[in-house]
Amino acid sequence: MATPEMKTLLGSLIFYPAVYFAILPARPSSLHIARARESISIFHCGLQTVLAAICLRSNAKGLESPASHGNVQVPRGDVPIITTNSAFGNCITALETGYLLQDSAVLLHAYWRRNGTQGKQHYIAQGREKGILVIVALHLMNASSVPGTLRWFLLNFKPHRRRLINGMTVLYLASFAVFRVGLIFWIIKVFATQQRVSFLVGVSRLKLPCKAGTGLITMVNVWWLLSGLQKFSARAMR
Repeated sequence: MATPEMKTLLGSLIFYPAVYFAILPARPSSLHIARARESISIFHCGLQTVLAAICLRSNAKGLESPASHGNVQVPRGDVPIITTNSAFGNCITALETGYLLQDSAVLLHAYWRRNGTQGKQHYIAQGREKGILVIVALHLMNASSVPGTLRWFLLNFKPHRRRLINGMTVLYLASFAVFRVGLIFWIIKVFATQQRVSFLVGVSRLKLPCKAGTGLITMVNVWWLLSGLQKFSARAMR
């Protein structure tokens, strides 16, 4: 019998391609394909942001500090943000998986159209997942993609609306700072607080793959944010 997670994945794999081909004209140009892809992106990112927020709210206890034990440090593997299980969270991840597979297919379609011309999936076994709240929290990064994609539409279809573009750019950079950079520090802070250790000690207690992945994501996002701020400031001073 199919689990809710598998049903969500299957539904995602059917729904997104169906919408993509439904909004394309009979003979799509590269611009039509890009517009369809970005339209689906706005919908999906908005949906994932809302679902992730609902999931985290319904699992608020998993983000709170555990019951007081004085100054005794809590083992890394026993903190609620890691051990909490959530079938809803698994479904959110399944929905994201289906979207990403669809988006990859869209990119291939665009490539084939421009030039004239599935790998194995690793899935979460229900009841055995670890860190699902961390994964769900990371889905909140989608929030910054909504103003970013709207900005793309303005730049490509309303380039004369400079004030609106500038306003959307500010909104995008602000949401990027909060949901792409600040979010990572917040997750680590929750992780450290639940162990009753400082932020830096919490970072040191991350497993090596987590340290590497978190460090890389943080550096890339910080670089992207600073680069965006620099470019925006340079245009504003012209």
